[in-house]
Amino acid sequence: MAWWAAVGGWMGFIYLETWTPRPWLAPLGGEDLAAHLAGFAVLGVLLGYAMGSMGVREVTKMVGPAGTLALFVATTSEVGQYWVAGRGVEMADWAANVGGAAVGIAVVAWAVHRRRPHVGHDGKYYQ
Repeated sequence: MAWWAAVGGWMGFIYLETWTPRPWLAPLGGEDLAAHLAGFAVLGVLLGYAMGSMGVREVTKMVGPAGTLALFVATTSEVGQYWVAGRGVEMADWAANVGGAAVGIAVVAWAVHRRRPHVGHDGKYYQ
Protein backbone atom coordinates (compact mmCIF):
# COMPACT_ATOMS: atom_id res chain seq x y z
CA MET A 1 0.00 0.00 0.00
CA ALA A 2 2.91 2.34 0.68
CA TRP A 3 4.00 2.11 -2.97
CA TRP A 4 0.56 3.24 -4.13
CA ALA A 5 0.71 6.15 -1.68
CA ALA A 6 4.05 7.11 -3.21
CA VAL A 7 2.53 6.85 -6.71
CA GLY A 8 -0.37 9.10 -5.66
CA GLY A 9 1.96 11.62 -4.07
CA TRP A 10 4.23 11.74 -7.10
CA MET A 11 1.27 12.08 -9.46
CA GLY A 12 0.04 14.98 -7.31
CA PHE A 13 3.47 16.59 -7.57
CA ILE A 14 3.46 16.16 -11.37
CA TYR A 15 0.01 17.74 -11.73
CA LEU A 16 0.91 20.56 -9.34
CA GLU A 17 4.06 21.36 -11.30
CA THR A 18 2.47 21.13 -14.73
CA TRP A 19 -0.79 22.93 -13.94
CA THR A 20 0.67 25.84 -11.94
CA PRO A 21 0.54 29.09 -13.94
CA ARG A 22 4.03 30.43 -14.62
CA PRO A 23 3.74 33.23 -17.14
CA TRP A 24 6.96 34.82 -15.88
CA LEU A 25 9.18 31.86 -16.80
CA ALA A 26 10.80 31.56 -20.19
CA PRO A 27 10.81 28.12 -21.82
CA LEU A 28 13.75 26.06 -20.58
CA GLY A 29 14.55 24.12 -23.75
CA GLY A 30 16.61 20.96 -23.29
CA GLU A 31 16.59 21.18 -19.49
CA ASP A 32 12.80 21.09 -19.62
CA LEU A 33 12.82 17.82 -21.56
CA ALA A 34 15.31 16.31 -19.13
CA ALA A 35 13.03 17.29 -16.24
CA HIS A 36 10.06 15.64 -17.97
CA LEU A 37 12.08 12.50 -18.65
CA ALA A 38 13.40 12.25 -15.09
CA GLY A 39 10.09 13.03 -13.41
CA PHE A 40 8.22 10.41 -15.36
CA ALA A 41 11.04 7.87 -14.95
CA VAL A 42 10.44 8.18 -11.20
CA LEU A 43 6.72 7.67 -11.81
CA GLY A 44 7.48 4.57 -13.89
CA VAL A 45 9.66 3.08 -11.16
CA LEU A 46 7.03 3.79 -8.51
CA LEU A 47 4.30 2.24 -10.67
CA GLY A 48 6.42 -0.84 -11.28
CA TYR A 49 7.05 -1.37 -7.59
CA ALA A 50 3.40 -0.62 -6.75
CA MET A 51 2.33 -3.38 -9.14
CA GLY A 52 4.86 -5.68 -7.47
CA SER A 53 3.41 -4.82 -4.05
CA MET A 54 0.10 -6.23 -5.30
CA GLY A 55 1.77 -9.55 -5.98
CA VAL A 56 2.31 -9.03 -9.71
CA ARG A 57 5.52 -10.85 -10.55
CA GLU A 58 5.03 -11.51 -14.25
CA VAL A 59 6.68 -8.79 -16.30
CA THR A 60 3.98 -8.94 -18.96
CA LYS A 61 1.27 -8.41 -16.35
CA MET A 62 3.17 -5.48 -14.83
CA VAL A 63 3.99 -3.49 -17.94
CA GLY A 64 0.44 -3.17 -19.32
CA PRO A 65 -1.35 -1.64 -16.32
CA ALA A 66 1.64 0.45 -15.23
CA GLY A 67 2.17 1.71 -18.77
CA THR A 68 -1.51 2.54 -19.21
CA LEU A 69 -1.62 4.60 -16.02
CA ALA A 70 1.66 6.34 -16.91
CA LEU A 71 0.33 7.14 -20.40
CA PHE A 72 -2.84 8.56 -18.85
CA VAL A 73 -0.87 10.80 -16.48
CA ALA A 74 1.54 11.87 -19.23
CA THR A 75 -1.31 12.81 -21.54
CA THR A 76 -3.58 14.54 -19.02
CA SER A 77 -0.74 16.50 -17.43
CA GLU A 78 0.37 17.78 -20.82
CA VAL A 79 -3.06 18.44 -22.36
CA GLY A 80 -4.26 20.12 -19.15
CA GLN A 81 -1.63 22.82 -19.66
CA TYR A 82 -3.70 24.17 -22.55
CA TRP A 83 -5.91 25.98 -20.02
CA VAL A 84 -3.08 27.20 -17.75
CA ALA A 85 -1.64 30.71 -18.15
CA GLY A 86 1.96 30.68 -19.33
CA ARG A 87 1.86 27.00 -20.22
CA GLY A 88 1.40 25.21 -23.49
CA VAL A 89 0.91 21.74 -24.88
CA GLU A 90 4.18 20.49 -26.36
CA MET A 91 4.48 17.21 -28.22
CA ALA A 92 8.17 16.97 -27.27
CA ASP A 93 7.24 17.26 -23.58
CA TRP A 94 4.61 14.54 -23.97
CA ALA A 95 7.14 12.28 -25.71
CA ALA A 96 9.65 12.89 -22.89
CA ASN A 97 6.92 12.06 -20.35
CA VAL A 98 6.06 8.78 -22.06
CA GLY A 99 9.72 7.92 -22.68
CA GLY A 100 10.67 8.55 -19.06
CA ALA A 101 7.80 6.42 -17.78
CA ALA A 102 8.77 3.63 -20.18
CA VAL A 103 12.37 3.73 -18.94
CA GLY A 104 11.26 3.61 -15.29
CA ILE A 105 8.87 0.71 -15.87
CA ALA A 106 11.50 -1.13 -17.92
CA VAL A 107 14.08 -0.80 -15.13
CA VAL A 108 11.68 -2.36 -12.61
CA ALA A 109 10.58 -5.05 -15.08
CA TRP A 110 14.23 -5.93 -15.71
CA ALA A 111 14.92 -6.08 -11.97
CA VAL A 112 11.88 -8.31 -11.37
CA HIS A 113 12.80 -10.60 -14.26
CA ARG A 114 16.38 -10.82 -13.05
CA ARG A 115 15.31 -11.87 -9.54
CA ARG A 116 12.95 -14.61 -10.66
CA PRO A 117 14.34 -18.11 -10.46
CA HIS A 118 14.90 -19.66 -13.86
CA VAL A 119 14.57 -23.29 -14.85
CA GLY A 120 17.72 -24.66 -16.42
CA HIS A 121 17.97 -27.30 -19.12
CA ASP A 122 18.38 -29.90 -16.40
CA GLY A 123 15.01 -28.97 -14.82
CA LYS A 124 16.55 -27.35 -11.73
CA TYR A 125 15.82 -23.81 -10.54
CA TYR A 126 18.63 -21.25 -10.64
CA GLN A 127 18.75 -17.74 -9.26
